[in-house]
Amino acid sequence: MNLDPFQQEAAEQKNRYSVIIAGAGTGKTFTLLGRIQYLVKECGMDPKEIMVISYTNETVKEFSFKCQKVLGFSVSVMTFHKLAMYLLELTHSFYQICDSNFLAYIVNEFMEVICMQNKNLQKSFFYSMPMSCRFSLKNRKKWKGDLAKQIINLIVLCKSKGYDEEFVQKLFQKYRGRKKHIFLITYVNFLLYESEKESQNYFDFDDIVVKAKLSISQIKKSIFPFRHILVDEFQDSSVIRIELLHQLVIHFDMDFTVVGDDCQSIYRFSGTESNCFKLLEHYFPNVSYYFLKYTYRNSQELVQVADRFVQKSSVQIKKEVLSFKHLSCPIEILYYRKKNSIYQMISYVIKQIPNSSILFLGRNSFDWKYYFQEERIQWIDQKHFYLKEFDKIQFTFLTVHQSKGLEADVVILLHVENSIYGFPNQMKPYFFHDIFFGKEQIKFEEERRLFYVALTRTKGKIFLVTPIEASSIFVNELVREHRKLIKRKYFF
Repeated sequence: MNLDPFQQEAAEQKNRYSVIIAGAGTGKTFTLLGRIQYLVKECGMDPKEIMVISYTNETVKEFSFKCQKVLGFSVSVMTFHKLAMYLLELTHSFYQICDSNFLAYIVNEFMEVICMQNKNLQKSFFYSMPMSCRFSLKNRKKWKGDLAKQIINLIVLCKSKGYDEEFVQKLFQKYRGRKKHIFLITYVNFLLYESEKESQNYFDFDDIVVKAKLSISQIKKSIFPFRHILVDEFQDSSVIRIELLHQLVIHFDMDFTVVGDDCQSIYRFSGTESNCFKLLEHYFPNVSYYFLKYTYRNSQELVQVADRFVQKSSVQIKKEVLSFKHLSCPIEILYYRKKNSIYQMISYVIKQIPNSSILFLGRNSFDWKYYFQEERIQWIDQKHFYLKEFDKIQFTFLTVHQSKGLEADVVILLHVENSIYGFPNQMKPYFFHDIFFGKEQIKFEEERRLFYVALTRTKGKIFLVTPIEASSIFVNELVREHRKLIKRKYFF
C-alpha cells in the first residue's frame, strides 16, 4: 500500500492506545487498512485477532469488501450493537430486541389514554403547555405532538449517557414551573417504557450495550479471540459506547486504534458526544494522537475556507490540513429572487463543469421541494432522479447527514437561507439540551460542523443556492472573510 508520510506514521506506530484524527478526504479508510496490514504482516497478528467497529450495517459491508479486496484477507467487522450482542452470546444471555418505534408507541399511548384518564397527570399536561396553547384546541394539539417529541428525545439522551429514570426524577424535583411538569410527564413515560420492556423481556439497543458492558467481567479471556480493536467514525460515539470500549480493552488487555474527525460530529441529537476524544482521554490518559494532514478530495483554497469556518468553536481540535489541488474560486454563491431560477442555475453549472456528477444537498429532507415541482421530477429511487429539462443527466439528492463520507465532482447546496428551516437551522433546541451538552461555545455550533461536512463533499466546486433577500448568515460570513476565494452569480 502506498501511504503518504502521515498515513504511514499513523498506520505503523506501536502505541497501545492511539487516536487518528482524519479530516475530510484525508484517507481514513485507506489508513485503517494500512494499520490492519501492519498489525498482521509486521506485528505477526492473526487477522482473526483483529476487530473493526463501524457505524452502520452499510459501512460494515463496505469496509469488509475493501479489506478483502485491498489486503486479500478478512477481519471481523461489526457495529457497536453487533459487538454487544456477540458479548452477550458469550455469556449465554437471553434477550429480545424491541422494535425501534416501541418508545414512540408507549409515549403516544400515554398521551391518548393514560394521561387523559388521570386527573393529576392531566393537570401536569395542562401546566406543561405555554399560555398560548392552554386555551386553544388547535395550538394544544400542536403542543401535544411537540411534547411527545421532547419526551422521546429526553429519554433517548438519558439512555445514551447511561442515565436511568431516577435522573429524570431528580430533574423533576429540582425545577419549577413548566419545566417541572414536563420532567414529571417524562418520568412517568420513562417508568412505563422500562416496565413494558421488562414485562415482555425486551431490550432496546442502548440496553444491549449497557448489558454487554456489565457482562464483560463474566467472560473468560481464553474464549475471547481479539487482541486489537479499531473503531471507525469514533466521533459518532456515545458515552455508553465509550464505556463499553473501555471495559473491553481493560478486561481483555487489548490495544485499540480509533479514527475520526471531531469536526464531523453531527449526531448530537441522538446522544453522540461532540467531545468524545476528550472523554476517551479520561479513561486512557496516555493515548497517543496522530493527524492525517493531506486531503485528496478538496482544493487547498476550499480547505482554507472550511477549516477556518469550523474551527472557530473552541471545542474543535486544532489541526492543519493541506492539499496538492488548487482552485481559484472553489465556492460559488448563486443568488436568486425567484425559486424557479434553479433551472438557470443548473444550466450554468453544467456549462461551467460539463460531464460531472452533480450532488444536491439539503439541510432537510424536503429542501428539494422548495425548487422542483413534483411533475417535473422523476425519481429513480430515494436518492437519484431526472429532471424534465435535463433528462439525460442523473442527479443525486441527499441530506447533509446522509452525505457524510461521500463525495461528488460538483455539489449544489440548496436552501442556504436565513430562516427557521434554512441553513443554519434556527429551530430553538429543547430546553433540556444544555443539561446534557452544556452551553454552546459559539452560536450554531453543531450547525457549523454540519455546514463544514457540506462544504467538504466536493472534489471540485461547491455552489450555494441562497435568496438575495434572505441570504444565510453562514453565506454572509464566508463572503465577508474570504471575498477573494468566492465567486458570486445573480439570477433574476
